[in-house]
Amino acid sequence: MRARVYSLGMTTYWRVQDASKDPQQLLDPATWQSRVWSGVAMITCPDCKGYQTDDPCYTCRDRGQIEDVRYGVSACRTLEDLYRYFGRRMGPDTITAEYLEDCVLIEMEADVAEDDDHDADEGLSILVWPRRIVSVRPFGPEDIPAEYIEEQW
Repeated sequence: MRARVYSLGMTTYWRVQDASKDPQQLLDPATWQSRVWSGVAMITCPDCKGYQTDDPCYTCRDRGQIEDVRYGVSACRTLEDLYRYFGRRMGPDTITAEYLEDCVLIEMEADVAEDDDHDADEGLSILVWPRRIVSVRPFGPEDIPAEYIEEQW
């Protein structure tokens, strides 16, 4: 009788981040906090439900809202998805070209997180829980193929 060996290979995902951040920090669950790129996304406070009462709310400090921070690391399933994601944001009225200066492209093995990414409705980005860094290389706006850069709406 022959024994069967199965490989439970992890799925690879792609992420761009500032080159000054150590990619190995992505492996620390304490850093898995996802926020929106610009501005602040707010949600109704889960404790007071947005209503002021006689008792102080220590979660939102009686503001009725808290920042929408999600548990996971933003990433794309494929390089093509990553190119499309950033290509939609390229142009003079966006922060992407400036944002992508001095960045790195990180390939990582990860599990899919339970929370949705803030941009999940576009279908290009998801939240993951990184398990291993596969590769890191320099990345800038010039690395996005022209066919992925959309006209600004």
